Amino acid sequence: MAREVLLVDDEDVFLELVKEQLTNRGFSVRVASTGEEALVQLKEKPPDIVLLDILLAGELNGIDVLKKIVANPETKKIPVIVCSLTMRLRGEIQFLLDLGAKAYVAKPCQPDDLAAKLKEMVGEGE
Repeated sequence: MAREVLLVDDEDVFLELVKEQLTNRGFSVRVASTGEEALVQLKEKPPDIVLLDILLAGELNGIDVLKKIVANPETKKIPVIVCSLTMRLRGEIQFLLDLGAKAYVAKPCQPDDLAAKLKEMVGEGE
């Protein structure tokens, strides 16, 4: 059974490209373009892992979404990988990890590297 990824980003081109790349590498991918949409999808059908951008359209940014995922007993065990251009400094990345993100991947991300990180986080092969 394919591991399910919830990909959260407000850039349509990025969503389409990464969805295709991950699907071709054996993942099932759902997408959300706002933080609000991501939280609805998380409640309706929790994925195996979340790939989350920081800058999002709508009321909630990626940090808000991350905090809500971690604070909710039903979603707090879902690994979150932040994939963003905006948080590149060591202190900024550590801030995300301290909030509960399991990893950080800088955009643009290489498809094979991203797939390997996702598999590592969801325990593929166990």
